[in-house]
Amino acid sequence: EHRHLGAEARGKTVLDKEDPDASALLLARLQEEGVRFVFGVQYRRIAKRAVGDELIVTVLQDGRDKELVFDQLLVACGRLPSVQRMGLEAAGVEYDTRQGVHVSDTLQTSNRNIFAVGDCCSAFKFAHHAEVLARLVVR
Repeated sequence: EHRHLGAEARGKTVLDKEDPDASALLLARLQEEGVRFVFGVQYRRIAKRAVGDELIVTVLQDGRDKELVFDQLLVACGRLPSVQRMGLEAAGVEYDTRQGVHVSDTLQTSNRNIFAVGDCCSAFKFAHHAEVLARLVVR
């Protein structure tokens, strides 16, 4: 369990793509178990103490540097779609760098002759989900 590592998390919330009530319940439960969440920070640096194994993570919070001390550090990164420099503008395909290619319910892009599936257009970044989407388009 992450609480045994002294887990802390950074972001705006937990499970931000899920139901807000489910997110709030999970957040409360993890806090009850001792997981400490730090929201709204920017990482400045990570350093190892000269003596011992502790890690010092310096963050910018509320305009001031703050040092957080860890025995262990678990870093989890989200995924963003890689849609830049693909010539999508020239093809008339609308997109943005956070959400990816804009698609309809039938996975059709703003160019009616182009469909998109997988990580480039879906909030669900899993291979099996991309395969299901591809099969829907082929049919």
